[in-house]
Amino acid sequence: MNTNKTGIQAVFFSLFYFLNFASLGVFLPYLALFFKENGFSGLQIGIVLALVPLCKFVFTSKWTNLFGASPMPHLFAASSVLLANIALYFLVLFPTFFTAAIIVLVFSALRVGLLPAVDHCSMEFFKKSGIEYGKMRMFGSIGFIASTVIMGKIVDIWGVDSIVIAASMLGCISAVPLFFLQLGDGFGKDERKKGSEAFPAFFYFILVAVIFYFASFKFFGSFFNIKINEAGYSQSHAGAIWGFGILCEVFVMFYAGSIFKKYKAVNVLILSMFLGAIRLFVVAFSANLVILYAINLLHGFAFGAYHLSVLRLIQQKLPENIRLKAQSRYSEMSFGLGAIIGSVLSGIIYDMAGVNAIFAIGGLLAVFSSIIVFVGGKKLETSN
Repeated sequence: MNTNKTGIQAVFFSLFYFLNFASLGVFLPYLALFFKENGFSGLQIGIVLALVPLCKFVFTSKWTNLFGASPMPHLFAASSVLLANIALYFLVLFPTFFTAAIIVLVFSALRVGLLPAVDHCSMEFFKKSGIEYGKMRMFGSIGFIASTVIMGKIVDIWGVDSIVIAASMLGCISAVPLFFLQLGDGFGKDERKKGSEAFPAFFYFILVAVIFYFASFKFFGSFFNIKINEAGYSQSHAGAIWGFGILCEVFVMFYAGSIFKKYKAVNVLILSMFLGAIRLFVVAFSANLVILYAINLLHGFAFGAYHLSVLRLIQQKLPENIRLKAQSRYSEMSFGLGAIIGSVLSGIIYDMAGVNAIFAIGGLLAVFSSIIVFVGGKKLETSN
């Protein structure tokens, strides 16, 4: 590849990840608080938040098929992002349960396949250029840190409406780098037809495990800021704790190449899920601010190494003709079905038993997921 063009593409991939996750750094940790302050019950919060993964589960493959068939995929992606984030702004004007459900549904459906599509293209770019996926994706974590930390202070000063306004604005700006990316790479029509081939047995274990694990992860993401609020701390602390955790994620992503040269991806995945369980158990049984800051440093493995491990397994252990299908299915099962279960179940648990019970049960789910991957890893060794 031309060195100058390669460097420019890497910059635009990094810029997209930064802006996109800066928007999500406002949307994901703070939206439940926005709904709570507008009078939503725990169940209502869970239902509305579940619409995001519901769309992920139902529409991801359809979105990526439309994206791949588009003669101008960069324009398709950018338009979807712009329309989604314009729709999101209307939450400020109509913050009722029914209207919020419609708005979140529209927002999610319009951008549901964006990250799997861009991740697939950036992984293909990594194979051709040698520029590590993790070193581009880590800018997403940096954007998430910046927006999450700053947003905590903004919420304390200007209130919860600022959550929606900031997420909408950052989301619209994230469409800009999409116009400059070569997003058609890896989306050939012939590859989609070949993608009907079945997955090897071990990958089905991975898919089941990520459902349970991401349900537990959703427990944490949806209710951690509410835990901080109920413990009597400001949202500035909530933002800073998120920031410290994702800083560790940046570290893991930067050194991902070295980590996976030394350790098997399946073993890193098991460790990541187990550390995610430990974090949930500690949050369940402690309201000490210093402990909450310290334990969230495990986020680097609880999400960063977890996500990279699954992508590595797809790249290393699956035939090329089914990798795109596998990546879409991973997104559907984890960010989709697992997050649906986590969103609804955590809301029910909150209404019945309170916020600490959410994290305790989430920890059990994360332990169970690591056991499933361990069994799947044995299948992988046998097949090898």
